[in-house]
Amino acid sequence: MSGGMLILWKLGGVEVLLSFKGEGFLGIKVEWKGDIYYILNVYSSCVLAKKKVMWDNILLLKNSFCDGEWIIGGDFNSIKNPSERKGRRDGGLSNEVELFGKFIEDLDLVDIPCKGKKYSWYSGCGRAMSRIDRFLVSEAVVDRWCLVGQFIGNRDISDHCPVWLVKDNSNWGPKPFKFNNDWFSFPEFLPFVESEWKEMTVVGRPDFVLYEKMKRLKERLRWWNTSIFGKVDLDLEESLKEMNKGDSILEDVAEEDFLVSLQDRGEANKRIVEGENRSAKAGDLHSENSQLVV
Repeated sequence: MSGGMLILWKLGGVEVLLSFKGEGFLGIKVEWKGDIYYILNVYSSCVLAKKKVMWDNILLLKNSFCDGEWIIGGDFNSIKNPSERKGRRDGGLSNEVELFGKFIEDLDLVDIPCKGKKYSWYSGCGRAMSRIDRFLVSEAVVDRWCLVGQFIGNRDISDHCPVWLVKDNSNWGPKPFKFNNDWFSFPEFLPFVESEWKEMTVVGRPDFVLYEKMKRLKERLRWWNTSIFGKVDLDLEESLKEMNKGDSILEDVAEEDFLVSLQDRGEANKRIVEGENRSAKAGDLHSENSQLVV
């Protein structure tokens, strides 16, 4: 797998009781507000034989641990029906679709309705798109958390879109902070960080002091990014908007207009790559570049 998987949680928010892993997944058992949850992060192989092994192992785990509710999410690299894929030939896919559907049925979990984009993955050229990322949750989680769907948002540099579980009209807060590696190309950057860090006065426990200073430094780095890299970021943001707009058009465009729309979307994608080279050199697990999220 490209780089591995992570599960993050807020310290003090949940009590992690145990962690476990298998081929293609990473999981934790937590207690939250008196309830037990099993949370799995999935990153499946593209090979059907390996997918079947992963499905069998997850089913075995779920059937073995019945003392809590289950939330399974990630890149399953499979679709539930042909309408969840566009731009690629079947090539014997029908058997895999049927097997994946049976896997979901055997899990007895809910694939709650999808909102936002139709697809969660787009090829670099824009010719292919699929909904291969999703959440599968227990019915009790849907009721307990008042879930109304899973939302596929606009993608960034990654070829995958973020997917959130949606509770009513919850505000999901600000975008993650991204560290820009090109800041190091400026001789003034490290002295700026050192000066800002030393000037901060925070009193309390060591973990609290570190948290507060990191939070304040993040705001100062945002200022630095706006002042030094403002135009590059703006250009990149505009190109990302164009690319996501192109994604939406390609989702519904008729086959005879597909190539024309694809060319427009390709131009936006080219500008993004150029902006990437000038700016963050950041990516996701499917990229050779690196990204630090604070």
